[in-house]
Amino acid sequence: MVFKIKLDLQKSSEFQSIEKYFNKMADTLDKINMENIHSKKVLENKNLEIEAAYNQMMAINETLIATYKELEESEDKYRKIFDYAPAGMMIFDIKNKKIVESNKEFLNIIEIKKENIEEIQIKEIFQQVDLEEIKNKIKEEKIIYNMELDLKKPLKSIIFSAIPQSLNKFKVLIAIKDITELKEMQKKLKEYAKNLEKKVEDRTKKLQEANEKIKLQQGDLVKSAYNKGLIEVTSGMMHNIGNVVNILHLNLEEIYNEIPKEESKIVKFFRNIVYNKIKGFPNKDVELEKIIDVMPQIINLLSDFEKKLKNNLRFILKKSTHVKEIIQLQQNFVGELGTEDYNEIDEIINEVVEIYGLYQGKKNIKLELNLNAKKKILCDKSQIVQVIGNLVKNSYEAIEEKKEKNGLVKISTKLYKNNEIEINLEDNGIGVEPEKLKEIFEFGYSTKKGNLKGCGFGLHSSNGIIKKYGGRLEVFSEKNKGTKFKITLPLKRKEKQKSEEKNNFSDINNK
Repeated sequence: MVFKIKLDLQKSSEFQSIEKYFNKMADTLDKINMENIHSKKVLENKNLEIEAAYNQMMAINETLIATYKELEESEDKYRKIFDYAPAGMMIFDIKNKKIVESNKEFLNIIEIKKENIEEIQIKEIFQQVDLEEIKNKIKEEKIIYNMELDLKKPLKSIIFSAIPQSLNKFKVLIAIKDITELKEMQKKLKEYAKNLEKKVEDRTKKLQEANEKIKLQQGDLVKSAYNKGLIEVTSGMMHNIGNVVNILHLNLEEIYNEIPKEESKIVKFFRNIVYNKIKGFPNKDVELEKIIDVMPQIINLLSDFEKKLKNNLRFILKKSTHVKEIIQLQQNFVGELGTEDYNEIDEIINEVVEIYGLYQGKKNIKLELNLNAKKKILCDKSQIVQVIGNLVKNSYEAIEEKKEKNGLVKISTKLYKNNEIEINLEDNGIGVEPEKLKEIFEFGYSTKKGNLKGCGFGLHSSNGIIKKYGGRLEVFSEKNKGTKFKITLPLKRKEKQKSEEKNNFSDINNK
């Protein structure tokens, strides 16, 4: 409202004063009214500004709420990563020299319970020399990455990494990874390779020593030939060489059978467990990647070495088998020349058992002896050793082929009807099918299988030797249950048998 109405009274002095007063009042009211209108507009503008500021604050508040939620989610993710990381992790306060926080894996590595972690000093865990180096790098705000250390307590090897925190220079994030088992496996791998190499070296040395012994024995026998006669020396030579060759052959078989047919357990372990397990780690550092890259090469080198070693041993084993067969033929030939003497059968069997003792122990085969013949017969000792040795070896191989865990070989002797010696040799090996028993003594027939299959001379030759002395070699067998060989030798041979011996062995050697 604008006050424009003025009083128009008569121009008396009293009324003029009143008129001036009311006019002045009207001007003042008009001025106040204008000021009120201006103040109202100012208030309206301020109200709009306040409303805009309020809306802006509400928008900021919503942003802050969203940001807070994101921070909570990020913290939750960080917490899960920290708590369940495959590496041991902790936050260390440099200023207060305390472990602020740690995850489960860290506690497992240092072997400390969670409630005791605050009492542990870091110098109790790490070596002092390592702590100084770590401290200097952290002061320079450098990241320590994959530093290999040995813990003070417990005694473990670890990979150490440290990252200073950007928001708080007094706190450091430390990660450790236990590599004790990995280092032990590396050590075992080196030891295995070294032991394998040493084993081959030792076996080679034994073969060389055996060869030297043969040479020495040959030299001694040649010298004694001038005194004892060529026939006796030749017989002794064949016998000694045969024994040495048998021992060498058994050692070679032992080495050959110790090597797995396919991959060894340690190669499979590194290929299927160590390599695949390490390869499957979710977070792999540079050093671990290097190990993963090198591991297949190491595995292939081991595998190739085992293959080459087995092929070489197979070749040597075949050659030693061939040498054995040649020696057997020569022993048979020398036997025709009359190198016979009176020998006790029980002593010959004990000698054979001694020769095959190493083979027996390695194959976990029990040998039972019941020797009660206590009589001597006229025979070539080397040929009877050959027969008994042949049968014992066949029994061991039959047990091995069956994969019998409780292998058993029984050898017994007794005097039969006061004029014969009976030798029984039984085993619980693979046995022979009934239809094949008729062929078992035929020349060239062999029941052995695989790469080391014989030429079928052993039993044929053994049967010929027993017949030479007027005896009988019989076989009884049942598939998957075992085999029994029965030898019967007369204490005295008839004149007719002696005259037929030469013809019998001439036939054998011609074959």
